[in-house]
Amino acid sequence: MKQSWSEVLGIAPPTLEQVKGHSEANTFTLLMVALLERGAPMTLEEVAQRFAAVGVASSGQALRSLKRCKPARPPIYRVGARYCLDPYDDGLDLWAFRLGLRPPKVVPPQVEAAPLPGPEVSLSWSELDEGWRDASLSSWSAKRLVLAVLDANGGPLTPRDALDAVGTRTRWHKLTLDSEAAFRRKNSTVDVLPDGRWAIGGGAGGDLAATRKALRKRIASSRQRPPLRLAPDVLERRQRAAAQKRAERARMLAGLGRALLYAFPADRPAGLALLDVGASTITTYIGEELRGLGEVLAAYEVIAAMEVRSLLTGLGLDYDRWRLHELVPHQKTTRLASGRSLVVSVPLLLQGSCEISRPFGDEEKLGQWLDVGKEIYARRRLTASVKALGALYRYGRLHGALRLRRGALDERLPVPWASRDEPRLVDLMRAALERGQPLEGVLGPPPDLDAPWATARRLTVVAGRTRWRSWLYDERSQPIDEVDVQLARLPGGVDAHTHRGHLEIEVHLVGLSTRIWRRFLLGADANFSALHQAIQDAFGWQNTHLWEFRSGREALAGPAGDADWGQPVPRAEEVQVVEHLKAPSDTCHYLYDFGDGWLHEVRVTRRVEEGPPAFRELLGGERACPPEDCGGTPGYERLAEFVRTGSDPWDDSQGLLEWLGGWSPDDFDLSVAKLRF
Repeated sequence: MKQSWSEVLGIAPPTLEQVKGHSEANTFTLLMVALLERGAPMTLEEVAQRFAAVGVASSGQALRSLKRCKPARPPIYRVGARYCLDPYDDGLDLWAFRLGLRPPKVVPPQVEAAPLPGPEVSLSWSELDEGWRDASLSSWSAKRLVLAVLDANGGPLTPRDALDAVGTRTRWHKLTLDSEAAFRRKNSTVDVLPDGRWAIGGGAGGDLAATRKALRKRIASSRQRPPLRLAPDVLERRQRAAAQKRAERARMLAGLGRALLYAFPADRPAGLALLDVGASTITTYIGEELRGLGEVLAAYEVIAAMEVRSLLTGLGLDYDRWRLHELVPHQKTTRLASGRSLVVSVPLLLQGSCEISRPFGDEEKLGQWLDVGKEIYARRRLTASVKALGALYRYGRLHGALRLRRGALDERLPVPWASRDEPRLVDLMRAALERGQPLEGVLGPPPDLDAPWATARRLTVVAGRTRWRSWLYDERSQPIDEVDVQLARLPGGVDAHTHRGHLEIEVHLVGLSTRIWRRFLLGADANFSALHQAIQDAFGWQNTHLWEFRSGREALAGPAGDADWGQPVPRAEEVQVVEHLKAPSDTCHYLYDFGDGWLHEVRVTRRVEEGPPAFRELLGGERACPPEDCGGTPGYERLAEFVRTGSDPWDDSQGLLEWLGGWSPDDFDLSVAKLRF
């Protein structure tokens, strides 16, 4: 049974009356609400009449506003004279939230706090901490600030102590030592005692009660607002839940049957080609063969085409039965540097994104072939055209946008049919970087449908200076522009959201008098390069020296170009951890800095099949990582003794203290380390 637009969104059908006064309400958003309210396509004239009926504007004024607001843009589409909604568009779901039609998907944390006392109870220092911490108190007079401090202290204070009591809690206040002049006036609520201290005046009863009320009102207000920064464990749980939800939605979207259509003519097709996106097969239909197309399309959940709604209507089909992906860009023109307008078309986007020129050939000749019955030529042309559309569709899903190029112009046009939950190239690059794996990518012109990965190349992902940027390089270490990638996948066809369990790994430094260790989860499909990076991040090493994994005398893995006594060491990127650490209690050694010789024992403690799709997680540890270049085990023991005793018989103590920069052997904050990891 077909669902209504509101049912797809999971909301009750709204009314214009309940939304017209909303702060986010404008002509375009009210058009969306009118369509949701009706649950069926409408003309602009019908929408204008509805606007007039609820008092938004007169019908004439409403119609002019509707025409000016560019109504045919996602999530609204035009079919003839009528306008309809795409309920699967992510933008419509967001507007439903912004207009108050659905609750937030993440509920702010509710803070449970004990009730605050009344104005008859004195203030406490803890209340001042909670109410004043980094707050702006510019609206509080100096007298009120001093009354609050004296009330919390329970007695007089020196001016300096009172000023410090306020200043240690916030920088934004009016109290100064010069405020004492106002306290010496007649009937002041703050008295200046003979010894110079400040005290609560005898007639301060009303002002003191008002001060207590004001502070507790500030505390109550702050408790009602969710904290700006969540606790690390809360943030971690939410990130896990969001990643899990995204992975589940990605798997659902990947399982949808998708049909991509190219038809000619578009409004009343005489010939049509259907590309099954999942199976990569093409079927053509001409003349009478089109009569059974409805039954064929019933096997799919998603239909993609140019002017897809008009096409399905021309075939006599109800387009609301499917998720629809409109391949014609909603942006019709763009401005060139010369000031001229450039018409944005599908052939232009195919040229810019996929390097396909004249993708649909001579459509006039195609029409002639269909008219005179030259089916062989017509089917070849239909097949070539739907292949070109398939390349465009695949590129848009991989990048989330299409490339518009013309002369000096090089822009990206976002596509509404690329879901944010499907893995894009940036997600694949991030996953490859975390796992220490290369990417398989196809560059240049689109690959053939029969063998899409035949020309795949090995692409290496290199991290940039920030976590938000990374770079692609080919086998010859030449940089690759991401927009040139037509296809990409992780080795073995694993997608960015695939979760194959974790290895729980414990690592400790060998040969020290105290035990320095870390325990973390690492993806079961990780290689030794990813394990190396995890150990570096878990301990806090700076990754500035050579390293190697060993089992006895055998070198298991190392960085590219490394050699062990003249024998090449296997590249860490090419060796999976599970090849050598398969079961609990399996061990190997990790040697870092061949000069200082930091030897780590690496042991698998257990295999975790369930869990979040997050790639790795720090679970525990003790003591600080030794300083880099401190001389190995003897140097560490000497530094630890120096920190404990404050003296060193072989060095200038002050110089050594400066070189350590505050390092202490017992310092280890798990919450900070987890965030860094």
